[in-house]
Amino acid sequence: MHGRDHFFVAGRIGWDFRRCSDEDSEWGSNLMCLPEFSNTTMLSIETTAWTNEFAVPYPTYFHPMSLTEVRRWQEKVKSVKRRYLFSFVGAPRPTLDGSIRGEIIKQCLASHGICKFLNCNEPGNDCDNPVKIMDVFKRSVFCLQPPGDSYTRRSIFDSISAGCIPVFFHPGSGYKQYMWYFPKDYTKYSVYIPENGMKNGTVSLRDLLGMIDKESVSRMRNEVVKIIPKILYIKPGLVRPEKIDKESVSRKKNEVVKSIPKIVYTKPELVGPEKIEDAFDIAVDRVIERVTMIKRMMEEGKDLQSEYSQTRDLKTLE
Repeated sequence: MHGRDHFFVAGRIGWDFRRCSDEDSEWGSNLMCLPEFSNTTMLSIETTAWTNEFAVPYPTYFHPMSLTEVRRWQEKVKSVKRRYLFSFVGAPRPTLDGSIRGEIIKQCLASHGICKFLNCNEPGNDCDNPVKIMDVFKRSVFCLQPPGDSYTRRSIFDSISAGCIPVFFHPGSGYKQYMWYFPKDYTKYSVYIPENGMKNGTVSLRDLLGMIDKESVSRMRNEVVKIIPKILYIKPGLVRPEKIDKESVSRKKNEVVKSIPKIVYTKPELVGPEKIEDAFDIAVDRVIERVTMIKRMMEEGKDLQSEYSQTRDLKTLE
């Protein structure tokens, strides 16, 4: 298949491998511009617009050791009391042309405690402290995710794992990136605010987010919580034995009750087998599906250009 059945994973954003120049003094590398790699599929934490690249979640601070731990965490973040309407964890980008972070920070600081700003640009900040960061996310209803040096941020996935509803300002930050992991209907789990409204000062984050009713917030948070297992990397074999106490007995009893529908015979159309996949499972399964599709297209003599040498539109929201 001339390399079309090969893929690799990159720990940096896609643009770092698209420097189509031989000048090593410039940024990144020219790996994906080499003819030998033109037919491969690259998985990275952020893709460029090329159709043979696919985005996978950034690793998060949450590393569960069992499915039970995942379920317990989901219940916790679903019911935790949230003090702040919205929050932003990050730093300003005053020298970055078109950055909206300055306006976001300005509105946050002027919110009289409704917004929490964790400034990662200050000496001695807590932005390297997972406990502090996750605490901010867990106490926030909405988590602001503006672009930084690139479209995406690790914060997107840390906030989702805390049950915080993401607020995007650019389609390339989430919707056009993590299509294997996020629901197609972005309104189910997130809020989209076009960044032009922030640039020209016509959007009030406090007013806009404050207008969303409690029922809608609850519905979106439930969808966010459903996403959590899909964006985690759960290492096989790290399942530790649970301590058997009264709480564990009660929990296991509830799990037994939940399993009852699985052991009775009913009409096939009423049964939907539950399958939990983590970020790794999803990525591998989708790559296998892609290779199978490419192989079929080759056998049928179809043009493969759309799968390798064309680009997507990362800037337009569909």
